[in-house]
Amino acid sequence: MLKRFLFIFLILLISTPMSYAYDPDDLMKLKGFSQCLDCDLSNANLKGMDLTDVTIDRTNLKGADLNRADLTGVDLRGNILRGADLTKANLTGADLNGVDLFKADLSKANLNGAKLMDANLKGANLFGARNLVCEQVQSAQITRDTAVPIYMKIDWVSDTKYTCEDQITLLKQGAKVWNAWRVENPSITPYFVNTNLEGAKLMDANLKGANLFGANLNRANLNRADLNGANLSDTILTDTILIATKLNKAKLIIANLKGTNLEAAKLFEAKLRKANLSGAYLKGAILLKSDLSGANLSKADLSGAELNKAVLVRTNLEDAVFFETKMVDTVYEPIHVPLVSTMSEVKGLASLRISDKGTPSGLNLLREAFKKAGMREQERQVTYAIKHGERIDKGIIERTFHLILFELTCKYGMYPGRPLRILLVLILIFSISYYIAIRFGHQKIGNIFLLSFKEQKSGIWRVWPEDRIHKMQGQDNPDRVRATGFGAFLWAVYVSLLSAFHFGWRDLNIGNWLARIHPQEFSLRTTGWVKVVSGIQSLISVYLVALWALSYFGRPFE
Repeated sequence: MLKRFLFIFLILLISTPMSYAYDPDDLMKLKGFSQCLDCDLSNANLKGMDLTDVTIDRTNLKGADLNRADLTGVDLRGNILRGADLTKANLTGADLNGVDLFKADLSKANLNGAKLMDANLKGANLFGARNLVCEQVQSAQITRDTAVPIYMKIDWVSDTKYTCEDQITLLKQGAKVWNAWRVENPSITPYFVNTNLEGAKLMDANLKGANLFGANLNRANLNRADLNGANLSDTILTDTILIATKLNKAKLIIANLKGTNLEAAKLFEAKLRKANLSGAYLKGAILLKSDLSGANLSKADLSGAELNKAVLVRTNLEDAVFFETKMVDTVYEPIHVPLVSTMSEVKGLASLRISDKGTPSGLNLLREAFKKAGMREQERQVTYAIKHGERIDKGIIERTFHLILFELTCKYGMYPGRPLRILLVLILIFSISYYIAIRFGHQKIGNIFLLSFKEQKSGIWRVWPEDRIHKMQGQDNPDRVRATGFGAFLWAVYVSLLSAFHFGWRDLNIGNWLARIHPQEFSLRTTGWVKVVSGIQSLISVYLVALWALSYFGRPFE
């Protein structure tokens, strides 16, 4: 019985003609012939369609789905759009004069330049509509239940009369009018999401904290404007003038700033991730702590810009100009190297660093570029930046070892002359020990500086060779070097010099050269604790001289 019932139901279903809320033939006309005259497209699915070249007249589009449809410049007069879904539709320049849009959904639709005279917008949803101004609304028919955009204020005087004020119109009247409105309405956040402000003259405008997401500011003039904390993400700012503009802590993520003039602009802690700054003019701009991760700065001019503590991770710096740019503590991990010929006066190369999970590949590329360009000083600074970063990541013992032997002594070759300066200072310091041995070594005075000086055990001695020419000088047995006052100091310095340079190879021995300067034929020897001190000084001196030679003439830290 059940099978028989199902069979009869299927026969009836197949034999019943399929019904549409709209005429399928009319939809075919629209898609195939790009025109629809006296058509019925009520509740039709036209979502996302490009209708810019379509002729539509006397057509019923009641309840039609026109979400994201492109109706730019389309003449829609004489059509019925009652209850239609026009969310995110592009109605730029469309002619909607006299069109029935009762309870239509126009949220987030672009109504830039759309004609709405006598259009029925009663109960329509215009909340979130883009580029809608009071002039358009006042020419249409609205009621209290018509939802208007957040940037528009309507005050109803009666059921038919109202006053209208919108931020777009106010801003386009100039900075003077706009700034006065901001003073009167300090609690209102300016809202210009996806607004067309191309070519606007907004010098000195107060746009602090404004929401300009996706706005078109192409070729606009924003000189000295206050955009601190503003949201300019995904905004079009190509060829825009932003000289001395305040953009501190502004969001410019994925913003298009190609060819923009940002001279002396203030971009402290600005978020410029994946922004297009190719060819931008950033001379003297302050980009302190700004995030330029993934940004395109190819051929940008950053002369004199301040990039201290900025983040340049995966940033394109190809052919970028860096004359006298400040880069102290900058996180440097770009995918391309700037014009190294412009980086001779860059400040802070030695302080460049990588992120916590980054790699020094960018720094290695920069060092190689400096090497090829023959810029040895800059090459040494980048080498220090690389080795310093590596040292920080090592264990405490190895980190301390590298600090003492390489960083404090020559900063990994950045200061090749420092080991010699340290050597000279140590000569004077060790002279103090030798002065004590010469001045007090022959006296039984107990402990001095925790060292016991006893007669005939610790001291500095003159040893006279048996084959000396002047037999009257000296004596056969070694005699202790004794002196007081300035004479003791000179002897101490002389002994310290001999100890410091008591090394060499064959005839190339600086210590022997110094010994020959003295007019008398004796050699100096040390005993006891003085000999230990002399040996330590010799070892340190050999290391410092070798470090100087390798750092100055070679590249030991690559």
